[in-house]
Amino acid sequence: MVDVFASHGLQRIVVGVGLFDRSSPGKAGGICQNGLGKRSFVEAQVPERKETAGSSGKDGGFSEQPSLRDVGDYIKLKKFYAAALEACSIKDEEARQLRQKMSALIGEVEGITRLVATGARAHANTKVVQLLEHQEDLEMEKSVLQMRTQRLVNELENLRPLCKEYAAKACSQTLTNNPRSQYEEAVGKLRLKLELQHVASEVDKMRQELTLRDMEINSYKERMAQLREHSLQQEQLLTARTTELECCKSRELELRRSFAQRLQSLEMTLNASQCAFASREKELLRQLAAAEKRGQCLAANTK
Repeated sequence: MVDVFASHGLQRIVVGVGLFDRSSPGKAGGICQNGLGKRSFVEAQVPERKETAGSSGKDGGFSEQPSLRDVGDYIKLKKFYAAALEACSIKDEEARQLRQKMSALIGEVEGITRLVATGARAHANTKVVQLLEHQEDLEMEKSVLQMRTQRLVNELENLRPLCKEYAAKACSQTLTNNPRSQYEEAVGKLRLKLELQHVASEVDKMRQELTLRDMEINSYKERMAQLREHSLQQEQLLTARTTELECCKSRELELRRSFAQRLQSLEMTLNASQCAFASREKELLRQLAAAEKRGQCLAANTK
C-alpha cells in the first residue's frame, strides 16, 4: 500500500507498472534516477543560495525554503512510487500463478469426475447385463423342468387307468386260479406299485426343484431391483456433482470477471496517478529550474 499525499492530487492505490525517470540539466549535472542523486543536487545548490541569502532578502524576490521542501516531497514521492511498482509487480505475479493453479485444479476435478462417472456407469451396466443373462438361464431351466414335470404327470395319469383295469381284472378272476397265476399277479401289482411310487417321487423332486428355482429367481429379481435403485442413486449423485461443478465454473467466471474489472479499475487509477505525478514532477522541475536561474541572476547581481 502506497500513501500519496492528497495535496499533490493523488490517491491511495496498489499498482504495478514500470518506473519512469526524468532528468533536467543543472549545475550539478541534473537529477539522477535515485534518491542520492537528488540529495547531491540539493546539497550542491544549498551553499550557493546561502551566499546569496542577504541580497535576496533585500530584494524580496527569492526564498530557498519552498524549493527545498518541494525537492523533499519529490524524493518521497519517487520512493513511494518505486515501492508501489515493486509491490504491484509481486501482486501481478501472484495473481498469474493463482490463475494457472486454479485452471490446473479445475482440469483435474473435471477429469476425476468423468472417470468416476464412466467407471460407475460401466460397473452398473455390467452387473445388470450379468443378472439379465442369469435370469434368462433360470427361466430356461424352469421351462425345461416344467416340461419334464408335465411329462411325468401325463405318464402317471396314463398309468392310473391301467392300474385300475388290472385291479378290476384281478378281482374278476375266480378263486380257483392256480398258484402260479396268483404269483404273477402279485408280482405285477408290486411292479406297478413301485413304478407309481418312483414316478410320484420324481414328481415331488421336480416340484421341490421348481420351488427352489422360483425362490432363486425371486432373490435375483430383488437383487436386480436393488442394483437398479443403486444405479439410480449414483445417477442422481452424478447429476448433483455435475450441477455443483457447473456452479463452480460459473463462480470461477464471475471471479475472473470481477478480478479483471478490479485490475482495470486499478490500471485506470494508476494511469490517473501517473498523469498527476508527471504533472507534479514537471512543476517541480520547472520550479527548480526557475530557482536555479534566479540564484544565478542573484549571484551575478551580487558580483
